[in-house]
Amino acid sequence: MSSKALALINAVGQTLQDLGFRERSKERPKDFTRDRKVGFVGVLSMILNLARRTTQIELDQFRERLWPYQTDESTYTKQSFGEARQKIRPEAFTELNTVFVNRYYDDEEYRTFRGFRVCAIDGSSQQLPDSPQLRAEYGVATGKGTFAVAKARASQLYDVLNGIVVDARIAPFRTGERELARQHVEAFLRLAIHQIATIMLFDRGYPSLPLLLYLISHHIRPVMRVPVSFYPKIIGVAKSNTWVTLTLSSAQARQVRAMGVEATAGTAVRLRVIKLRLSTGQIETLVTTLTEEEMPEEAFDELYALRWGIEVHYGQEKYALEIENFSGITPRVIAQDYHATILFGNLSAVVKQESEQQWDARRDQYQRKYERYRINYRLLIATLKYRMIRWLWAKPPVDFERQQRRFQSTVVRLMRYIVPVIPGRKAPRNKKRGRTNKFVITLRRCL
Repeated sequence: MSSKALALINAVGQTLQDLGFRERSKERPKDFTRDRKVGFVGVLSMILNLARRTTQIELDQFRERLWPYQTDESTYTKQSFGEARQKIRPEAFTELNTVFVNRYYDDEEYRTFRGFRVCAIDGSSQQLPDSPQLRAEYGVATGKGTFAVAKARASQLYDVLNGIVVDARIAPFRTGERELARQHVEAFLRLAIHQIATIMLFDRGYPSLPLLLYLISHHIRPVMRVPVSFYPKIIGVAKSNTWVTLTLSSAQARQVRAMGVEATAGTAVRLRVIKLRLSTGQIETLVTTLTEEEMPEEAFDELYALRWGIEVHYGQEKYALEIENFSGITPRVIAQDYHATILFGNLSAVVKQESEQQWDARRDQYQRKYERYRINYRLLIATLKYRMIRWLWAKPPVDFERQQRRFQSTVVRLMRYIVPVIPGRKAPRNKKRGRTNKFVITLRRCL
């Protein structure tokens, strides 16, 4: 059976080992020209392997597992690693992720909702090591009192049905979410996949008429939850599934033109207003450009609920992948670690999908209580550390059969880590209660 996950890993691995990629990723032409114990591919792989513990321990274990013949003959210090990684541009990881994303959508073997790919854009704050360099680069956030720490603003364009980060950004903390959303769309339009019919979901911090017109002009179907402070003409709509026309002011037209889209004052923007009643009785207002033929009114409850997927994803990144557990205190290291984590998460997501598909195909062999099951994410990440690097280093067709056997063996192992998806399960928030134990039993480390 052909493996889409393995084909994607091979595509990224071939780019990683390509000489042209190495030249594009080096800081200077003379970098990585001499024969070293750990060359370009090795250093980049060490970063990609998610170094979350003491750097020297991570380097020693990496070499013991992947280059055991070297460890008895030589050492590799964290100082050497620190110098070597400064020669690699963070864009190396974003290029590898672009290769992955373009190849992922090459076929039609991905999930859609009523024929649409569904993505969500959302932001999150990133705690950084509190160094003067990072304060200067990313800015600070002030907590209670006068205590301030270095923080960054992260934002992602995330495929909520397939668990894939299409584009990721890390920026100064004061960068606006709408500006990062525009950057996501620009990156999206540069991909080979932008012509696929796509819905983008937004929470209530994003709605603005200029952003809506910008999305519409690029044939993206937005679905935005609007705050009560949005246009009274929208909020005051009494009947759901009503079309409303808004017009740009002169200031808004200037904002749209600054985004590269021609617009003048008075330009009309026609929006469909959907009213959803939540289980709490609260009314939620959505605006979209999707027509009744493209998306019936009764589908919006399920459609907008998909946005919760990006919230779950951020939780997995912070607590399982430990994306805020950076391995250095310079802006370059922060950018490298962040984008390496995004790439590792994407590669892990397709292995998870394939493992769950194989389990579903065999589920008749088991007596199971629930309808849906999934692979335990923490055990997935722990299992793939080091294994992912071996797969990336393989050189098909020479290593193809051995790689296939090892990959399938890993999939069989992951199928043992299956857990149920319990329908209707909710964990109510308790904002008053703080965490009494730093090491929570339900959030054990996997790295």
